[in-house]
Amino acid sequence: MKATLSKIREFLCVFKKAGEKESIRFVGREKNWDYLADTGITTSMREEALFSLSVLDYVEGPISDKDMLGELWVFGANVFGQEIYTKLKIVIIDERIFAKCISFHRPEHPLRYPFRDERDQ
Repeated sequence: MKATLSKIREFLCVFKKAGEKESIRFVGREKNWDYLADTGITTSMREEALFSLSVLDYVEGPISDKDMLGELWVFGANVFGQEIYTKLKIVIIDERIFAKCISFHRPEHPLRYPFRDERDQ
C-alpha cells in the first residue's frame, strides 16, 4: 500500500520524536547484526541514518504487523554509499511511545521509491 506524503511525514515525525525521547529500540535479528559487523557501521551511525530518513526514502507501508498489534513502515536509505532496507514501527506501551527498528540490513530485493523521480532510482 502506498501512503500519502502527509501520512509518511506524520509517521517519521512521531518516530523521530519517540526515538529522541526514549532512544530507538532495535530488534536483535541475526541479519541486522551481520550487516553491522560486515560494514563496520556503529549503532550511533545506524541511529543517525534513521533520524535522517525523509519521505523520499519511503518504500512501503503502512503494513499490518502479523506478529504484534500495529503497523510497519519500510524505508530505504543510503548509508555510506550502500543502500539499506529498514522496517520501522511505532509502539505504544502504557501511554508511552517508542520507536522500534525491526530491520536494518542490505535489501534482499530491489527497492522502489514511489515518491522519487524515476531518474533518481
